Amino acid sequence: DELYAGFAGRGYEYGPLFQGVRAAWRLGGAVFAEVCLPEGVDGGGFGVHPALLDAAFQALLIVGGQGSGEGLGERVRLPFAVSGVRLGGGGAVRLRVGVRLVGVDEVAVDLADECGRFVGVVESLRVRSVSVGQLAVVGAGRDCLFGVEWERVAAEAVRGVVVGPVVASLSGGDVVALERLAGSGVVPDVVVLTVPAEADCGAGGVVGGVHRVVREVAGVLREFVMDERWAGSRLLVRTSGAVVVESGERVGSFAGAAVWGLVRSAQAEHPDR
Repeated sequence: DELYAGFAGRGYEYGPLFQGVRAAWRLGGAVFAEVCLPEGVDGGGFGVHPALLDAAFQALLIVGGQGSGEGLGERVRLPFAVSGVRLGGGGAVRLRVGVRLVGVDEVAVDLADECGRFVGVVESLRVRSVSVGQLAVVGAGRDCLFGVEWERVAAEAVRGVVVGPVVASLSGGDVVALERLAGSGVVPDVVVLTVPAEADCGAGGVVGGVHRVVREVAGVLREFVMDERWAGSRLLVRTSGAVVVESGERVGSFAGAAVWGLVRSAQAEHPDR
């Protein structure tokens, strides 16, 4: 009865939907638990309802110090990475859970229904140890979420050599243009690649257009980061209609939106390029 009050006392608060642990037992380094969805919540449409799976993983907090008896002590272990996931039937609203140690900071999770029938297994759930103090810091900052704010910039403020727009074929035209530019000995500080808003139209429909544009932009990105001649330059990818900037707007370019995701990944791998 005191489980969630204890969690909340350490700054780790679960909403009503996620308070699914009903009973738990410890046996050596393992924990067995009964978890369920709140009344009125339908588990249909899911292999395992996310709130039910989260409740199953909460047994990690009961395991605490890997079966050392630390339990609800000064550190908790939170899910970090999963592998070896297999599912049986779906739509369960109540589960029996077994969490057992299989390595350092690693457990396996077995899921069964009320009759003991196989529902699923997570062969490896890696966890990371977090101190109560760290959780308290996170809790204190819950109203301080980061957001994106937009600034209007005059077009002439974006200086650079324009490469593009993305061609409407798979010819790799922009990579060719990039190669010609590098071969000319001109190495600008900024290279601008423009993805036109209508790039996802044409043969193949929207899906085909999105795939084509993403492939072409990926080709430009790859050439840009692999060719040492561009080591001192930055690539600016300019889209139109790819994101919602002001209320009342809507995404008008699915290709541009997909390019955003691609470029954000490239940014993470190649900072400041």
